Amino acid sequence: AYAATHQDMEVLAEVVSGEARTHQKDMQQLRQEVSSSSASLEKEVHKLQQVVADMAKQTAAAVKQHSTDVLSAVRQIEGGPELEAITGGVVERLKKVSLRTDHSPILAALECMPDLHQRVCHVHDKVSSSNVHY
Repeated sequence: AYAATHQDMEVLAEVVSGEARTHQKDMQQLRQEVSSSSASLEKEVHKLQQVVADMAKQTAAAVKQHSTDVLSAVRQIEGGPELEAITGGVVERLKKVSLRTDHSPILAALECMPDLHQRVCHVHDKVSSSNVHY
């Protein structure tokens, strides 16, 4: 009986040992797959970071160019009586419009247009005369 039990224990030990080796191999394979997946994910994250950085640079450049274009366009507007007459005419026409729209923000903006133009020209002159590139 002892020999049979001992033999059963040896067989059982071999089975358990074999399963342990199989599990070790499976675990090693899973570790390699996870490591490979992590490396791939890290590469993809790096690529994404690069794309975001490039887009941020492009956006900043576009904003700078747009700002330059707007300031240059405003600078080219001739100030004086003509500008005041144009804005005054637009104000008067908007006052006559009988739509249910509140035009007060537009009217306020148009009424301060000559002053705004003067300020923008002043800012443009200061920026142009300095070494700052916007």
